[in-house]
Amino acid sequence: MRILPVCRAIFVLTLLLAGSAEAAPARFWISTDGQDPGTPGVAEFVAASGTPRRLHIWAQPRTTSAGDWHASTNPFLEFQNVSLNVVSQETTYSIDPSNIDVYNPVLTSGNPRFGDVHDSSTGMTESPGTSPGLYDYPPAPFSQGLLGLQGYSIPATLGDGFGVSCDAADPYCGTTSSGSPAWLFASFTLTPSTDTGSIQFALQVGTNGMNHVGEDSSAMEVEFGVDTIGAAPSPYDPSLLSDRDWTFPVDDRDAVLTLAGPGDYNADGAVDSLDYAVWESQFGANTYDADGNGDGLVNLADYVVWRNNYAPTKGAIVYPLHVPEPATWSLLGLLLVTLARLARATRSSTGG
Repeated sequence: MRILPVCRAIFVLTLLLAGSAEAAPARFWISTDGQDPGTPGVAEFVAASGTPRRLHIWAQPRTTSAGDWHASTNPFLEFQNVSLNVVSQETTYSIDPSNIDVYNPVLTSGNPRFGDVHDSSTGMTESPGTSPGLYDYPPAPFSQGLLGLQGYSIPATLGDGFGVSCDAADPYCGTTSSGSPAWLFASFTLTPSTDTGSIQFALQVGTNGMNHVGEDSSAMEVEFGVDTIGAAPSPYDPSLLSDRDWTFPVDDRDAVLTLAGPGDYNADGAVDSLDYAVWESQFGANTYDADGNGDGLVNLADYVVWRNNYAPTKGAIVYPLHVPEPATWSLLGLLLVTLARLARATRSSTGG
C-alpha cells in the first residue's frame, strides 16, 4: 500500500492551518509551450487548416495565505483532485482521441501524482454536443471540447498530488517568468478544418470540482488565464455547482486560434514576404505562428511550406532561403569562408 510520507503530510497540514480565504486563487492557463510555463495569460497564435496543434494546460494551486507566492513565506498548497473542461463555441476543428493526456508521473516518494486520471488512456474523447450526458454535452453556449479532464486520488493516500515545490522526479514541473513553480496538468492535440475565422477556448471547473490536500473545495477559489478586456470576473468557487461547467459571461477566453491557409503565418489572407519575415524571426522556436507543418518547431520544413504556397505579385522579390543561424552556425560559416580564402591564396602562390 502506498502511503503519503509523514514529513510531507505534516508540512501540508501546517500550511493549511496557516491558510486563509484571502489566499491567492488557484490558477490554470493554456499555453502552446509544454516545456516552459512562461507567464500566465491567454494563448494567441495562428493555426492552419489541416495542421495539428498541441495545446497545454498549466496549473498552480492557491497560496498558503494572503498575498503573492513566496517560496518560504507563502508557498503553494498541493492539489489532490482536479476536474477541468476545455470548451469552445466553434466546431471547426477535431481533437485527436489518442493524444489527450493528463500527466501522472511517479514522484520521489514512489507514489504517482494521482490515483487515477481521465484522458485518452481511459477512453476520453472529444465532446461534440450530440446528446446530453456527464461527459458528452458541453454546457451552453459552448458546442464542442473536452469535458472532465481529471486527475484524482480518493482516498488521498493513493497519490501525492502536486504543489508546494517541484518534485525532483516530476518532469512536468517548470518555473514561470516570475520565478514561481507551475505544473503541466494536461495536453491535447487539435486540427482545424477551415482556414477562416478563429477558435476560442474557455477553461471551466469540471463536473467533479477540485480541492487541495486536506481540505474540501469550499476552501479554494480558481482563476483561468488572465482577463484583459473589461473588468475581470470574480474567481470561481469549485464547491458551488453553479460555478462548475460554467463560464462567467464577462470572462475572457483562455486561448484564441486565428485560422489561416498554409504558409500564411501572419493570417492576413495572403502568403507573401510578411510571412517569410514571421518565419525568419521565429526560426528555432517552438512558437506556433510559423510552424507550418505542425511538428512543434519552426524550422526549414516550415520555410518549404511557405515557399510552396508563396504567390508573389508581378515584379515582387522572390525571397531565397536565408536561415537565421544561431551563434554556432555563424562560427561554422566564418570558418568555411576562412578556409576558402586560404585555398585561393594557396592556388595563387603556386600559380594555379
